[in-house]
Parts: sequence; structure tokens; C-alpha cells
Amino acid sequence: VGVDVSGEMLAIAKKRAAADGLEIEFIAMDAHRLDFADESFDCVFSMAVFEFLQDPEKALEEMFRVTKPSGTIIMGTINRESDWGRLYTSPAFMENTVFKYAKLATPEDIEKLKPKHMVAMKECLFIPPDTDEAAITLFMEEKLRGEKRGGFICVAWRK
Repeated sequence: VGVDVSGEMLAIAKKRAAADGLEIEFIAMDAHRLDFADESFDCVFSMAVFEFLQDPEKALEEMFRVTKPSGTIIMGTINRESDWGRLYTSPAFMENTVFKYAKLATPEDIEKLKPKHMVAMKECLFIPPDTDEAAITLFMEEKLRGEKRGGFICVAWRK
């Protein structure tokens, strides 16, 4: 099951799923008010959603509510304290993209969300956004780990 508040994003997702032969039910729904019964899913996965939520804590509560006991909630979000975060919050980017509606978080912000349930938080995407495509390699990503903040924060919580 895939949910999104945007009909346009749902249409894109449906098209991609069909092209890959995946049978996925897509539903227009707000993450703050998930219309599912308690403990409906083994895992809830949120990719690049938290940046656009009015109340991330409430949405996370909803994700926990619909996750079965011992289930996992996984989230990926852009790191405000990274080269990618600086790109997405730059005036030109904010003016011309959907990121004018985004509020990017830091790892420290994320650590405050359900800390007793957090099992892992990592950063990835150390290669900066202005890197020439030919230079993007796993070696480069590993080399930059520890030198830069990751552009993306990945978090897992256990209910």
C-alpha cells in the first residue's frame, strides 16, 4: 500500500509500479490522519516526506499507531546540515521548486523523535550535489564519509 497527499505523485507512482509489474494499492491520504486500523502493517516506510509535514511528530505517531507490535518504522529525510540541505534551502531552489514548502531537519532534530524506540540512525549521500556525474562512485562516497555530513538521514524505529 502506498499513500501520498498529492494526486500527481500518486499518478507517477502508479505508472512506475505498473511499468515494473508491481501490484501496489495507492491511496490519497494525509500522513497526519492515516485511515487504517491500529496495528495494520509490519513496516511503515517514509521516504522524503518528513520535510513536507506540518506536524512531523503527529505523523510519526500515526505511523506507530498503524504498525504492528515489534514492527518497524523506517524514515529517510534530507539533512539540513549537508551540502544537499544547503542546495534545497538556497533562494533559487526555494523559489523554483516544491522545496519552498519544506522544513529540513538535522540529525539532532530527528534524535528527539521517539528516542526510546530508535534502533538506528545513519547518514548517507556524502557526495555533494555539484559533483560531476563521472566522478560519482562508491569509492568517492566512502572517501567523503566522515569528511562531510550526509545529505540524507535514514532512521529506523521499533514499535
